[in-house]
Amino acid sequence: MKVVEAPVAVKSSFEQNFAGTTDAKWTKTSAGLWNVSFLKDNIKTVAQYNADGSWVATKSEYDAQNLPESVATTLKTKYPAATIKDGWKIERADVAAYYKVNIQNNGADKAVLLNDAGTITE
Repeated sequence: MKVVEAPVAVKSSFEQNFAGTTDAKWTKTSAGLWNVSFLKDNIKTVAQYNADGSWVATKSEYDAQNLPESVATTLKTKYPAATIKDGWKIERADVAAYYKVNIQNNGADKAVLLNDAGTITE
């Protein structure tokens, strides 16, 4: 995907949602959606918009060190021997925000879904 200039409506929505972002890089998907990559509180984040500027989703990338305490505590309790590989906070218009964390537990890779409070939702 090459870096492109997003339409005014899309950029305007992004600037309202994520004011003060300076390092935004835009790409357009084959489905016609606009993705913007940027750092939010030092977290690598991608927001997605329709061509009319309506927000679709936001994904924020986490590692084991910067997962929220509620999420990390639940994982340590339920999977004490597991290694946290990486995780994403996924926010979408149609569902409550959730975390998808990839762990390795007893040699097996597993994706665990948790809500903001750290409750496992899968």
